This record gives sequence, structure tokens and C-alpha cells, in this order.
Amino acid sequence: MKQLMLSITLLCASAPAMASKARLMSLQGANHIVDTQTVFTNPAHLNYLGQYITFEMGTPGTAAEGGFARKLNSGARLSAYLGHRDPLNTFATADVRIANGYIGQNNPLEVTYAQNDMGFGVSVSNLDDKKAGTKETTLVGKFGMKSGNTEFFTHLHLISQAEKTAGGNKDKISAPQLVIGGAIDVDTIRYYGSLQYGQAKNEPGAPAAPSVTIKDLNAVLAFEDRSMKTQENDIYYGAQLNYVSRDVGGAKITGTQLPVFLGMELNATSWAVFRGSVSQNLILGSVKDETAVNKDAAGISNNTTVTAGLGLKYNNLVLDGALSAASNGNINGNAFLTSAAVTYTF
Repeated sequence: MKQLMLSITLLCASAPAMASKARLMSLQGANHIVDTQTVFTNPAHLNYLGQYITFEMGTPGTAAEGGFARKLNSGARLSAYLGHRDPLNTFATADVRIANGYIGQNNPLEVTYAQNDMGFGVSVSNLDDKKAGTKETTLVGKFGMKSGNTEFFTHLHLISQAEKTAGGNKDKISAPQLVIGGAIDVDTIRYYGSLQYGQAKNEPGAPAAPSVTIKDLNAVLAFEDRSMKTQENDIYYGAQLNYVSRDVGGAKITGTQLPVFLGMELNATSWAVFRGSVSQNLILGSVKDETAVNKDAAGISNNTTVTAGLGLKYNNLVLDGALSAASNGNINGNAFLTSAAVTYTF
């Protein structure tokens, strides 16, 4: 029986470009979106957004975060944001620090500056918890360009370090990463992709315990067709090929996945927009973990995912609310507004 995840989301709508993570959740595979959240992928997207203040909160899956963006006298744009984390997760592997028992980013600050076709961003965080015996330091530099029908971005995780205390010994890891990606629009079809490479060194503090080198190589190639869209309504579909490879001291975790997706964003009224999408892996796909006891490849089991949303706006104020995901699709008061966002544009 297929797992059906139903998330019904109250999203901002009259200005589709101004939204929260809830909008992205409702429009699976929609790479064409320029949004307050896509600025964290391509900083140049900030050039295409107005001034705003936004706050997000909810369950652990929708961690609290918030910030603002404003236009400077020079015409450039500046944003500052609290709480947005950049873990490098895939369908087959978790962020390398977290996967090895370390903590990830804590209380990060991200600042973005954009002008003309370019944007620059930096994300920083630092935590030294002597009582818990944990520590993390993160510095990520970002650059993006968007002009006409093409765009490009790169992230360099310059500092990605963490420490933990285990059995009286101090373990530490250093995990620099590089991410590059881009997209090009050809008529109504958008082609996009990304590549992530990293080489981490995990150093246990126990005597005679050897250090382990961990190498990551993750690639995405995809297309999105919007030939069915109209002036008022956006309808799209596409497919995405994902490849994941993690080498842990010679033992590999590899995975392939081919999700297909279909989505729409329809203007219901002048103040409300309906959004919905469905995605599912198609035929190809497996994950093989040589670090596990059972090293046989596992197939991609039922993962059909449906999301739906409704966007509401009153003047310049937007309220985004979301129902928590449920495998049985039940809707009840306990699930309502488990995540929410408020956005004010000016």
C-alpha cells in the first residue's frame, strides 16, 4: 500500500513570489520558483524580490527562522536571516557531521547582498557547549547569478567542523564541501542540475583509533516542462535523476533515484491561490550500503507524496499555516497549524 503524505498548507498567494517554505513544500519539483527561501540557494534571487519581513515556526521539520530584506539607496538589496540551516542531506545519506554523531549548525546567521545580476551570501554559526561536550563551527560562502534564461550558483562550506566527547575522549571532524548548480530555460522547458563534492576527515579521540576519510559525490540532473501553463495558472511536470555516492574509509553508500512530479498553482480568487503536487520514484532506484551488516541493495519502496496548499493574503500581510504530514491523510485539530509563517511586504 502506497505511503500517502498529505500536507494541506495555508500559503501566501496574491504575490506568488513572496512565500514561505510551505509554498515550496506544496510545489514539489518546481525549480522555476523565485522565493524568499530560494535566496538561500541562489543569492541573486534577492534582486527579484521586494522588501519583506518574514517569520517561520513549527514542528522540528519546519524549524523556527526569520529575517528581513530591504533595498538600499544604491539600488542593491540586503537581507539578514536568523535560524536557517544548510544541512547537506540526500535521499540516501544524512549530512556528514550529523551522520557521524556530531551536531550540525546551531543558531546560524545568514547575510545576503545582491545587485544587478549577482548575489553574495554568508552563513555563520558557532556553538561550544562544554557541559554537553559538543562543539560546532560553520562558515559557508555563497555566490549566484541570474540573467535572462540562465542562472548559476555555488556554495563553499569553508569551515564545517564539529567535536564531541565520547568515553572521555574527544572526537572531531572537518567536512569542507563544494556545491555548484545551474539552470537554463529553453522555451517552456527548464533544464537544471547540481553537483556536490566533499571530503571529510573523522578523527576519533580513542587511543589507536584510526581516522576515517569520508568522500561525498552527489549529482542531480532534471527537467521541468511548463507548456501547459496559462497567464493565470501555472501547471508543470518533469523528472529528476539523483545519484549519491559516499565513501566511508573504502566502504561505499551509493544510491540512484528517478522521481517524476506534477504540480499546479491556480488562482482561485483575487486573494487566494490553490497549490498542489504529486511526486513518486519511477522504476529506477536503489540504495546500497556497504557499511551496514546487510550489504545488498535496497529498492526505493512506495514513496508517492501528495502535497496541497491554499494561499491567503490581506493587503501586505501574509499568513502561512500548515497541517502536519500524515501517512493516512487524516486531518484533525491536533495537526492544524503545526507549522506557520507570517510575511509582511513593504
